[in-house]
Order: sequence, then C-alpha cells, then structure tokens
Amino acid sequence: MKYYNTFLSIVAFLVWHASASAQVSMSIGQETKLVITGEMNIAISGDWQNDGSFVPDNGVVHFIGTDVQQITSVSGERFTHLTTN
Repeated sequence: MKYYNTFLSIVAFLVWHASASAQVSMSIGQETKLVITGEMNIAISGDWQNDGSFVPDNGVVHFIGTDVQQITSVSGERFTHLTTN
C-alpha cells in the first residue's frame, strides 16, 4: 500500500506485508489517498468511511462482518474486486 499525506485511520490491527485485516472499521481521512498495490487483500468487519481518495488497483476488499456494514464515500466509491459474506 502507498500512503499520501498523513492521516489514515484504521481502528484495528493490520498486517501490512501481504494483506490487511481490520477488526472494526476503515476510515480514510480528508486529503488522504489510500492505494492498494497489486493484488493485496483488505478484510473489514466494520464500516468503510472514505473522506479522501481510494485507488483499488487490482486488490480485493472483503467485508467480513456479521452485522450490517456501511460504505460511505464523499465522492462515491469504486472497488475493483469486492466480496461480502
């Protein structure tokens, strides 16, 4: 992953080398850019809040929560690959 600017808030434990797993929510702050490089996987069990910029490349975002999850983005959201359970 590449990060631009300084604010990326992920309320969880992340494994950065091959995949990322968030046990709560993903929050991308204003003026922040999150870039998934290659075929990286991100697993989210909480909500997705994007107030900045998200570049999915060829990565996969997995929504793995057992409760209702929300995707919120100020400019709409684009996922290259998205799975839900």
